[in-house]
Amino acid sequence: MANCRYCGTNCPENGEHDRFFDCQLYTDRRPTNSDRIRSMSDEELAKISTYCTTKPDYDCFEIEEWHSVFTADLYDSEEDAINYTIDWLKQAERKHSMIQQEARKNAFIAIEQDPSAVEYRSCWNCNGSHEHLKKHELIKCFECGRLYYKGIDISDDEQEDKP
Repeated sequence: MANCRYCGTNCPENGEHDRFFDCQLYTDRRPTNSDRIRSMSDEELAKISTYCTTKPDYDCFEIEEWHSVFTADLYDSEEDAINYTIDWLKQAERKHSMIQQEARKNAFIAIEQDPSAVEYRSCWNCNGSHEHLKKHELIKCFECGRLYYKGIDISDDEQEDKP
């Protein structure tokens, strides 16, 4: 018998079952909702984490916008939302919070609309007297290279490793 990857004991099924719900040694314990979520595949989790909203367009039709609870992006179809969510789930953990993700999204929209909107200044971390710049929309620090949107650091995580 092989050790079960769910309960760690000798498994009557040689550890071949896919989920702990199938583990015969877990029959005494009733699984919780969080147990069920933890045992989901990326595909299952992506399907339950996407949703659709509609908004009217100028021709009185409704436009579907697909969302994922994990990303701040909008998608044109359910299939796109699920596929991008699966890709996101498989990525290494990032340090950006939902607030940072939303700030990144808004910053990139602002930059697309007006590339000159970025102010090149030293940030408040590099120059303590620049605390007032947190109120500015877009700041790119010429000393450390960080990008800020309304005081929120939206720089790529990899940039933190650079000297």
